[in-house]
Amino acid sequence: MSFFFVVNKKVDTNNKAIEKELEVPYLTFPYYEGVNQMGLDQYWLGLYWRNNRYDLSFLKEFCGFCLDNSIGKICITPWKSFIVKGVKQKSRSELERFLGQHGINVRHSQLEMNWHVPVDDTDALELKKFLVRSFDQNDISTYGLTFGISNDVGKRSHFASVLIEKNALPAIVKEFEVRPTYNVLHFENFDPNTNNYVAYAQDVDKIELPGLLMELSKSYFEQLGTPTEIETKLKKKDIREHRIIYQCQSCMTVYDRLFGDEKAEISPGIIFKDLPESYRCSVCDAPKSNYEKVELDFNGV
Repeated sequence: MSFFFVVNKKVDTNNKAIEKELEVPYLTFPYYEGVNQMGLDQYWLGLYWRNNRYDLSFLKEFCGFCLDNSIGKICITPWKSFIVKGVKQKSRSELERFLGQHGINVRHSQLEMNWHVPVDDTDALELKKFLVRSFDQNDISTYGLTFGISNDVGKRSHFASVLIEKNALPAIVKEFEVRPTYNVLHFENFDPNTNNYVAYAQDVDKIELPGLLMELSKSYFEQLGTPTEIETKLKKKDIREHRIIYQCQSCMTVYDRLFGDEKAEISPGIIFKDLPESYRCSVCDAPKSNYEKVELDFNGV
């Protein structure tokens, strides 16, 4: 008689007979880089120690950031990285801005992605590779930005946060080997929906582009999460209206008072009920009556 049988008879247990062998599923190791969700309202951040180094001034400021945002758990990992747990949803945008301002890249694959390059254009592809290589060597974060390379100056054909235009050579020097020059532009607030480009630099040499784009990336993070002038006015005027959009039920196009409707010559800031009854969807031409109100949750914004 086994010891287990004796104990099982004397003690009230909740044992069950084995019906099949235990199967332990294969789990991959977690990705120790980037911002990842944990639970409903919290995130964890993984920072990869590039060359096993982070500047001491950054580490000191980062600890200050954690204290200011009530983040109390920093874990060192064996994979040349450290993990910060318990980043609240309300601190997410401030965290992105903080990392960007310090040039900390937590998504190295993003350097290669989010580029709009002309089809079958070897020069444009080489320019992209040159810029990506410069970003990688300097460990610059470009998360949240998209870049476009264009040979059509002034056409603004790319839906990208930042545009690099290649200037055409003057006819008088076309027969000579002359280095091309470039213009650097970006959308207002780095938001392509504004449809308003801002010239950042003109007629610059290729060798100057990486530095200019790195400066722009830091400018992007400095303004990240900062409300625009229209948003500030709307928030002061009516928070509830600011959180309401209207959506066409035929094609799901959205009317948002923050942006208005440029095609219909509707300026930003005009609420839906003040639109003329003749207003129609700019995509499918459905009437105003086909729109339904949708309330969005911006977490207090």
